[in-house]
Amino acid sequence: MNSWYNAEWNGYYASTGITTSNLAKKPKNVWGHLLNEWKNDGTGIADSKYTHHYIHPRTGKLYDLDTYLSWPYVDVTTSNGLELLTFIKSIGENISTVELNQIEPLGSKNYIWQALQHSRDNNLLPLYGFTTSTAQDQPQPSTQQESSVLSNRLRGKILLQIESHGEAWYVNPKDSKRYYMANGDKAYNVMRNFGIGITNKDLEKIKNDKIFAKKNSGKIFLQVEAHGEAYYIDFNGNAHYLKDGSVAYTVMRELGLGITNNDLSKIPEGSL
Repeated sequence: MNSWYNAEWNGYYASTGITTSNLAKKPKNVWGHLLNEWKNDGTGIADSKYTHHYIHPRTGKLYDLDTYLSWPYVDVTTSNGLELLTFIKSIGENISTVELNQIEPLGSKNYIWQALQHSRDNNLLPLYGFTTSTAQDQPQPSTQQESSVLSNRLRGKILLQIESHGEAWYVNPKDSKRYYMANGDKAYNVMRNFGIGITNKDLEKIKNDKIFAKKNSGKIFLQVEAHGEAYYIDFNGNAHYLKDGSVAYTVMRELGLGITNNDLSKIPEGSL
């Protein structure tokens, strides 16, 4: 059987389950995931016309993958997944080996939908994602090793506490601890406290050299040869000028990565 045809079904089993109502919100913590749409009560696949989706991790655009799938009951002779392969290549981006190794393996530390338990029983890729069952969704105890791995993976990231009120945190690259940014002024103070001095020459290099900029992703720089202007370097290599608290707050909301309370608790909290 064609490998890309297999990939269609493996993609189904590796998808993140998401309810119709949550899909409409396009939560950032599922950007970049293969998504399988479920009924709001969690009893089965949604009745929507399209149930397989993908949200672009950079743009947030929602794609309906059913448009590109060649299911066997439609036409066996063309069920090879080439349409899906073409689509994936069209939105694909280069990734380094280092970045690839930092990606969490499919299914680890995540929940399995009871309705698709057979995927695990038959050694298929596990389906992980949302659930409406509180019994399935109890936080798991964090180990020191888990905390260390998660903290290091999220260094320099701005995190938004999606299961509460969207509280924002910055993970300091130096100590891998999270620092609470309650509002624009707090965000500005946190970012200036962790700022690193940078020359005008190196700042210009960051603005014009993406490779160099991405090596400094998550860092905050202070323009020491000028008036101490603060810049945050995002993980696309873009420099954001933090003029004041209002701007810092806007940057914080736009670049924030959604995180669950359970995962946030694994990152040690720091204080200024």
